[in-house]
Amino acid sequence: MKYSKTHENRMLKTWMKITALLIAKNVIFTEHADNYWDGTDYRRLALIARTSIGEMRVALYENWIHTRFEDPKKAIALFGEHCVNPFSGKHNFHPSGAKATEIMKVIYDWFEDVANKLDSVYNTDSKIKPHRYN
Repeated sequence: MKYSKTHENRMLKTWMKITALLIAKNVIFTEHADNYWDGTDYRRLALIARTSIGEMRVALYENWIHTRFEDPKKAIALFGEHCVNPFSGKHNFHPSGAKATEIMKVIYDWFEDVANKLDSVYNTDSKIKPHRYN
């Protein structure tokens, strides 16, 4: 699906709100993953952050959001087994029924709930190394 410049602007504003929310909660960004257009209608903004339950990868797409936790067991303990894939640690959200003009607001509201559950602290464990999210 091809989105308009207006939708792209909403997406970028939502991304800024998501990063500001994480900063306000003292989340440490270990790395910004590549943000790119792949030559089609596919857009992704991504980051990697350290949280109190380990590394969290976040990627905002044009009509959904992807999160993946390094430690699925800790993520399941926090969010519930119905929300997190026990093998990959994925915790994704695809808004259904939202109008195109409301998708980013619905996604942000969902992510805000996720962020509020994370009691973010700086993890000083030197064994945790930032790595590229592909």
